[in-house]
Amino acid sequence: MIKTVITQLYIAFCLICFFACEKQKEEFPDIRIGKEGVVDELSLNKQTEKRLLLSGGNGKYIVNVENAQIATADISMDTLKVKGWLEGETFATIISHDKRIRLKINVVFPELGISHSVVQLLPRFRSKFISISGGGELTKLEEDDPADIMDMKWDGSTGMLEIYPKYEGEARVIAISEDAKEKKVIHIKVRPEGKLEIPGWYSTNSSSYYLIQNNNMVVKRKGVGTWIVNSAR
Repeated sequence: MIKTVITQLYIAFCLICFFACEKQKEEFPDIRIGKEGVVDELSLNKQTEKRLLLSGGNGKYIVNVENAQIATADISMDTLKVKGWLEGETFATIISHDKRIRLKINVVFPELGISHSVVQLLPRFRSKFISISGGGELTKLEEDDPADIMDMKWDGSTGMLEIYPKYEGEARVIAISEDAKEKKVIHIKVRPEGKLEIPGWYSTNSSSYYLIQNNNMVVKRKGVGTWIVNSAR
């Protein structure tokens, strides 16, 4: 009889401990990433680091990253530190007690930027330098200059584009990011100073218009040709 009572008490004690543990286990809140809003996806550039505040769980965290070549992560107290290494996508899993959460990590190219979108230049006067930033290490340039109004030099290591104007006209330079998702257009306008007040032939390869010869009369005969009557200068 006494043995039966002791056995029953032992079983009851075990059940109480079990349910107490289960209750304690359920009391841990879900893990939360971010101080103000919930963060489930993070974007950053290569060779940069971002930090996020963690809460929930039992206050002790560990983190695992699926592809450490793209990004790495470590935790100091309640702060998650993520560093980008290579452009791409991976996931980090944060674990605390029996709670876990996944964070999507995107390592992206820096935003493509240009210092000038429109440039007005004088022919053969001086070069113009334009800064091009972001877009990745293999950002490329496309030149749209059918009239050959300019010469250009591109130094990818410094991100500086040099434009040297030669003749009156318009051209474009198109900067394209490494992943081809971003494009920036630089409009080049080359025009001499001054106004065209007298009809005639002008030189457009100097900083100001130069009248080469006046046109007093232009005669066109279909199928024959064109005659220009002028006073030479």
